[in-house]
Amino acid sequence: MTGRQLAIGCGSVAAVLLLLGGCGLAAVYSSLPAGNRPDVDFLSPEISAARAAIVPALEAQLDGVEERFGVEPIGGRARVDTCERGFDDFTRRDQYAYACRMTLAELLPVREPFRAHASRLGEALLDGHCPDGTDTDRALAEPFDDPRQLDSSSGKCRSGLGTYFPSISGWVPIPATRDEVASAGALDSQCTVYTGEFAQCDLGPLRRAGPTPSGTAALALVEAEETYYLVAWECDWPASWFNDVCNGDSGPVR
Repeated sequence: MTGRQLAIGCGSVAAVLLLLGGCGLAAVYSSLPAGNRPDVDFLSPEISAARAAIVPALEAQLDGVEERFGVEPIGGRARVDTCERGFDDFTRRDQYAYACRMTLAELLPVREPFRAHASRLGEALLDGHCPDGTDTDRALAEPFDDPRQLDSSSGKCRSGLGTYFPSISGWVPIPATRDEVASAGALDSQCTVYTGEFAQCDLGPLRRAGPTPSGTAALALVEAEETYYLVAWECDWPASWFNDVCNGDSGPVR
């Protein structure tokens, strides 16, 4: 082997080692926490405008459920507005530092026979028809002795995760106390889970729900929920070059 060939060979090996070292360094940086949580005014004009803009869209979703099911709600609509803190650590990595979500919820009476009318409500959650049944039908097919044992369900034709949509998050058998009505689903716990974050909750309309129509078997807590604002992480060089959480933008969700 000539000196020239040896030099070329050594240079190639060095280049490969540098490439591997660079890739390894990038992998290390991408695995390290990179997002710094920014200071956020959740009552700023921009976030407040996004918050106000999402309410009519959620109201329209619930209006559609009422129209398709042909039943008026018991009482008014509860409202839960939270900005959830994201995580960027060794256990969990969220794309955004904060995600603000709005939930509107109301109680719809479901008459006897319970299974038949609960199934019809599941079909009414979304526009369209599911020939093989909805996610609510699959929940009703599971053994249960009390409607409170039913899992939350939707009007989707197939099970699985998806985008937000009107759903049944809880059931209240009749007769029920005001406290049982107000604690249906997980709405009341959301207002305490986000202590220290932004949370505005108004569950009063559920507590003020009036009498149920004759023949009501249970009340269904129907929710419509959307994410309306995202807050990006603040990231420093060089982690921001390699870490996916550093690629988000703050702003309203379109």
